[in-house]
Amino acid sequence: MIFDKYIRGIAVMNGKIRTRWLGICTSVLAVLVLFVVAVYAYDSPGGIADWRFSRAIGNNWIMQIPVGKTPDDAVQKFRGITNNQVIHQEKIDGGAILFYKNNENKEGSDLQIEIVHHTWLGWKWVWGGGYSISNGTDSDVAFDYMSMPRSKGLHGPFPILVGQVMDSNVDNVTVTFDGDNAATYDAKLIPIGAEEKLWYVVLPASATAPFKIDASNADHKLIASTTFTDPHNSESVCLTS
Repeated sequence: MIFDKYIRGIAVMNGKIRTRWLGICTSVLAVLVLFVVAVYAYDSPGGIADWRFSRAIGNNWIMQIPVGKTPDDAVQKFRGITNNQVIHQEKIDGGAILFYKNNENKEGSDLQIEIVHHTWLGWKWVWGGGYSISNGTDSDVAFDYMSMPRSKGLHGPFPILVGQVMDSNVDNVTVTFDGDNAATYDAKLIPIGAEEKLWYVVLPASATAPFKIDASNADHKLIASTTFTDPHNSESVCLTS
């Protein structure tokens, strides 16, 4: 009799345990389903993220930013092009910067950069831009640059300055900004091929114009410099005479 009660008690306990685990598993599954739905609703083309971005940049229509399997795939899908070749890809926090050379401009510069970030669904385009500067026959150009400021609605590595080094003596590039949080940042130089170099620097969100760019040689002797106030500026800079 006592043994029967013991067996029944174990059966009841096991039933309660199974019911409890079933409830836990059901709750976990429901949370996962809600998470997947939320992720898709936010990051899918035309989703909440695209709606917020479109509204922030002043569009009266919602952009459909596609999702790519790779950073370059995301750019190609967004731009609708397939023939641009990435000459360098640089990882940044949560994403990547891609450098494209649109054509072999022997008498100037032609550089395009695209910024992408990684989402739960894949890679998505954030922002991009390019510049084309004709230097003619001027062999005194030390470097060029393009400035991309932080703007409302953009979530990425802004402000950012990028460019190309034209003079082989340039071994260091620094960017200085004024204001309450004045500071100097070293740019990263990236060798491309035997002679060409790219450079870029990501500044803190508090950085504001004017910006000063200095280029120096291996001995840290200044060989080119410029200061500009337009945060959207692009220009070539000649060697200091």
